[in-house]
Amino acid sequence: MTTETVTVEAVAAAVVDVPEPVVDVPEVVAEPDPTPIAAAVAPARTSQAPAAPPAPAASASVSYKNCDAVKAAGAAPLYRSDPGYSSKLDRDGDGVACET
Repeated sequence: MTTETVTVEAVAAAVVDVPEPVVDVPEVVAEPDPTPIAAAVAPARTSQAPAAPPAPAASASVSYKNCDAVKAAGAAPLYRSDPGYSSKLDRDGDGVACET
């Protein structure tokens, strides 16, 4: 076996330039969506009427003659922060009136 010295130039000259393969890729063109975006995200319409506004809070001018009146109004028990609370209705002074 014989040994030859090969130069870089000789190797470079021996390499054949091979072009990269050509791949035919079709151009992709997006077609516009015929549905307008606003229509696509519009909320569904319902036949329900709008909700009624919340009832106004009871005024602080509410007063009850006694616990029977509180119970008849469906307001028992009354807490110290509730409209209509009175210390005269709170027998034990714990902040809860007409509890029994």
